[in-house]
Amino acid sequence: MLVGTDAAMERSFGSCCHGAGRAMSRGAAKRFQSGPDVRRALEAKGILVVGAGNQELAAQLARKVARLVPLGVLKG
Repeated sequence: MLVGTDAAMERSFGSCCHGAGRAMSRGAAKRFQSGPDVRRALEAKGILVVGAGNQELAAQLARKVARLVPLGVLKG
């Protein structure tokens, strides 16, 4: 479970990616692809990346406050 930081209000209007359905952890993603690589890949797709630096691509807009463990899955 995450809670927004003060930086989220200043940098992203209080919005952040929640990460549901994420294929890998944030740490694994950082080891897999660097900030400059992410910036180049986005810009190659025509997505304008505006930020002070590549570290802003992981801007710490939220922080972990609790870890939840699912007890079961109900589909229907």
